[in-house]
Amino acid sequence: MEEIAKNASPPIAIESLCDELNHHRSIRGITFFGWTGAQLEKITSNYPGMQWWISEKGLNIAILPAENAQLSAFDQLAGRLTVEHWKEGKLSKDALHLIAKALDEVPFTLKAELQRAQWLPIAKYNRENSKKPIKTFLQAAHNPRFVRGVRRRLYLARDRFKAGR
Repeated sequence: MEEIAKNASPPIAIESLCDELNHHRSIRGITFFGWTGAQLEKITSNYPGMQWWISEKGLNIAILPAENAQLSAFDQLAGRLTVEHWKEGKLSKDALHLIAKALDEVPFTLKAELQRAQWLPIAKYNRENSKKPIKTFLQAAHNPRFVRGVRRRLYLARDRFKAGR
């Protein structure tokens, strides 16, 4: 985290970092590319309850109690819709398509909301099929190769929504 903050453009001062970050260290260095906030989010999402924010004094990373953790707009909407359409321990295909259509009506993007492991196969497909790329949740939900990733993300949103209620 210190290296990311130091090498950000512009560099970010550090106010406080959570000790939990010291419990897992990579043997080798890891290279990060992209927006600093996205990298911080990627790292902190590996720790339950860990949040990051930037104050006037600099970067803060801490594990917040569940009642203080805020759901993202995506998790609020997708989680609520998934809970509402959850019947007999599963989400039907029709319900999945309704939820995907609702998510597409709000300005959510697949790349921003899917987890990296779920987005990479879609990105690869889009590179290989540039004339017919998958750009919406509904397109991904209709494609047998990507529907499982969409379902997994909705299940995660459902779990976060239920925990945050």
